[in-house]
Amino acid sequence: MSNNYKTTRLLLFLTIVLLSLTGCASKRHLKNAVKYDEAGLYEDAAQLYMRSLSANRDNIEAKLGLRRTGQMVLDQRVKDFATLHQNNQHGDAVYAYINAEKYRNQANSLGVRLDFSGNHQAAFLTSRNIYLDGLYLDGQRALDAESFATAEERFSEILDIDDTYKDARENWVVARYEPIYRDGLDFMYTRLYRKAYFAFHSILSEHGTYKDAMQLREEALAGATISVAVLPFYTASNSQKAAAAELRANTISEISALPTPFYRIVNDPIINNLPQISVINDPSIALALIKSAGVKFSADNILMARIVNFNEYTTNPRRTERPAYIKQTKEVTNSEGRKETVTEYVKTTYTEIERKSGATLRVEFSMVNLKTGVVVLTDYLNFEDNQEVVYGEYKNNYKNLIPGEWKFANRDDDSDKIFDNSRSINDLHKAFTSPKELVTGKQMMTTLLGAAGHQISLRLNAYDPER
Repeated sequence: MSNNYKTTRLLLFLTIVLLSLTGCASKRHLKNAVKYDEAGLYEDAAQLYMRSLSANRDNIEAKLGLRRTGQMVLDQRVKDFATLHQNNQHGDAVYAYINAEKYRNQANSLGVRLDFSGNHQAAFLTSRNIYLDGLYLDGQRALDAESFATAEERFSEILDIDDTYKDARENWVVARYEPIYRDGLDFMYTRLYRKAYFAFHSILSEHGTYKDAMQLREEALAGATISVAVLPFYTASNSQKAAAAELRANTISEISALPTPFYRIVNDPIINNLPQISVINDPSIALALIKSAGVKFSADNILMARIVNFNEYTTNPRRTERPAYIKQTKEVTNSEGRKETVTEYVKTTYTEIERKSGATLRVEFSMVNLKTGVVVLTDYLNFEDNQEVVYGEYKNNYKNLIPGEWKFANRDDDSDKIFDNSRSINDLHKAFTSPKELVTGKQMMTTLLGAAGHQISLRLNAYDPER
């Protein structure tokens, strides 16, 4: 039987089940609707007729029930609207009319057309205009008083009812974004450029443009950007120079990839003209050297790091001979001359191979502001990884091995032990199928150097000079 045929049958079965379930739901809602209908609870009945039709659009009884009870409900809602309009309750009248219209549309979407005729729209437009005029006046007064939250609420309600009403949209924009814009200006004035950037950026992200928010966002970004020159990373060992250079490259790459606009890596050529700076691991000494050399960095900050602890190892295979047995059966003739099968355990050995690897790394780093000489960020990172593999080798088929212990290969001893049970045998045989591949210490260290660069970038990303 082909897979396509099986799939087709499964889909057919699921379709039948789905139709059965929806049909049952439609009938259940219809039954309850009839009960409410007979009790004179027409609004509840109409709601259940709608549920029945939602489950099965072809349920004729539900359509007839909704047409009758739904019309009764709609007529009552229109009547309520008319009363509110006549009593000059224009706000309530507007929402009563909108709700009646939504009810009519809901029934229409289920295939039942309800009568919404009559001279109701003129009355609705009258109430709507009176209500919107009042909201608009309140909104204007709130704007003049700089009560922006109140103004936003009024103009938002106007737009929900009529999104083309006068200049309500323009006024809503002012009410919504002017407070944020002013916050941004205050942040700029107090040199809180990051906060200013986020304020202007939120306006531009939500609305597009507002006054000179785009220009101000760029100015804020320029003020908030931290330019960084990454000095050669220090290590006391010549054998670790390559690792220090790799860590520096990883760090530069990770900082450049940060999801923030506030960092800019400066590849300052002056660094290459100060070779002695690569052997300095103290920020104060580095600053003194830069000052004495009379050089000026293009960046406002320098990032320094040093490898404090660096160790990686990979052991050679350690081979150990382990005792075991080979289980053999043979047929012998007993003292009575009858043949019988006996089991013998022959001593043998297999080789257990053990390898280990590991890597440890500790890095300390600092970021120094060149203008103030202040160490604005300093931290340290510790990383460690290790692995051990132990597996077995046997010259013949390892599946014939039985675990055990023996002292002498050529003779028996009271201390000899044989573990001929499934659990012990399985444990032994696992040694011959366990992983043999080992991640070397050098490979681990490469991973740790990558992780260190990533963590340094995250520490920089978390640094906020405005806190």
